[in-house]
Amino acid sequence: MKKRLALYCDGDGGVEVDDTLHQDLKVIMQENSSKFSLSPDSFEKVFWEQQEQAASVQKASLMRWHPLMIKWCLYLRHLSGSAYELLRNSGLKLPSQRTLRDYSYISPTSIGFSNQVDQQLMEAANIAECEEFQKCVLLLVDEVHIKEDLVFDKHSGELLGYINLGETNNQLLDLERLVSDDQNQELASSIIVIMVRGLFTRLCFPYAQFSASTLSGDLLYDPIWEAVSRIEFCGFKVLAITADGASSNRRFFKLHDPTAKFLHKTLNPHDPDRYIFFFSDPPNLIKTTRNCWSRCKLVVLSETVAKGIQVTCGPDATETVNFIDKFDKFFDCFNVSSYQKGMRYRKPFQEPYRSANDFRLKWLQQEFLPYLNDWEESVNAMNCSKKIKKCMMLSAETQLGIRITGVSTFLSERLCQDPLEQFFGCQRQRGRTNDNPTVKEFCKNTQALRVVNSLCAGFVKGNCRGKRHASRSISEMDLRPLAKRPRTKSCT
Repeated sequence: MKKRLALYCDGDGGVEVDDTLHQDLKVIMQENSSKFSLSPDSFEKVFWEQQEQAASVQKASLMRWHPLMIKWCLYLRHLSGSAYELLRNSGLKLPSQRTLRDYSYISPTSIGFSNQVDQQLMEAANIAECEEFQKCVLLLVDEVHIKEDLVFDKHSGELLGYINLGETNNQLLDLERLVSDDQNQELASSIIVIMVRGLFTRLCFPYAQFSASTLSGDLLYDPIWEAVSRIEFCGFKVLAITADGASSNRRFFKLHDPTAKFLHKTLNPHDPDRYIFFFSDPPNLIKTTRNCWSRCKLVVLSETVAKGIQVTCGPDATETVNFIDKFDKFFDCFNVSSYQKGMRYRKPFQEPYRSANDFRLKWLQQEFLPYLNDWEESVNAMNCSKKIKKCMMLSAETQLGIRITGVSTFLSERLCQDPLEQFFGCQRQRGRTNDNPTVKEFCKNTQALRVVNSLCAGFVKGNCRGKRHASRSISEMDLRPLAKRPRTKSCT
């Protein structure tokens, strides 16, 4: 069976029909299309209509493809170019590779910021028709490992693969090499990505990327604040910045007030009446908290585990049960993802936030944070070595991240870095077995992923939840015409 299928897909075993039979088949297809029980608000309906339309045109260049069809084909080609060509050769009517490139390469690929990307961001958010609350966004910042390599870009004539953290940071690094008498440029081993995520919309847009190696908070300061300035200039309101617990991110937060014990907000220089809040990624905090308990074989911090320990161990495990219960509620505060989940699972801490005086905000400030402070004070008061004290508490980095995140006044699942992790998963999908792209490959893939963002689902088995809106109806998707690169006619 496999050999026969391969024979038909390669074209050697197919049957070529004459024009008369071709026309008869088209008539049969058109007359019976209404008999299919396809939902008018489904991708299957769009796909069938596009196949019917493509079969009726005389020339492939006369076909006008639906935006959703273009996005689907771009994502399919992103997963595997050879599989996409196999589908085209098997008889399906799909856009050519050249047509798809015109949609994915509408602007030059580059490291850093770009005016064309600013325009793409405004079009993706439909900023002209957004209400004021829909313009509220936060920035997700994270890094991903890449392959160290130099690649020549034939369009710009540059070698891509060196560290590039923006003009200001590049000059500082050049000066540092000049002072140390080291003329060797270091190759980048990671990519820093800044993603724009809407607080009240489905916007998830990879905005800028920078190639880096060993990163410090000082080098993060300039790119992040330039991103804030450009995004505010585009008409958005940046309300928060979310990053994981890496030392460079903690250093970046600390730079805004070196005298503060921990800092969770700073004034927005573009609007003195607004603050920009700092968040440590909640799932990362839960993971590090769980790791502190790994010796106890405690891998899940949930209400079910707390009740199980209470029934099994009785009064001897009161403090352990109290710890698990509090961190389960803490995570629920940041895991509000739907309007029905809290009622369905009977967990009030997962109910949607509807008031600035929500009981969970008071619980965080009056019960949870004092619990951490009392725990730390009781351990510090003990007469033992620092090494033993560290084993009796959560790590200092985890405690700092919890305090930074728990003080702020806006809490929801949208503060998590899941969209950015899914974006990294889509980048690795393109490489298949070689899942660490080069700088050039990363920038090239980003252009296509910006177009197919609503369809990209990331890995099935990843370190974050899948997109809940991946199966939503097409009426809820962005069906506006896609920007297309104009074709230039060659002179003969």
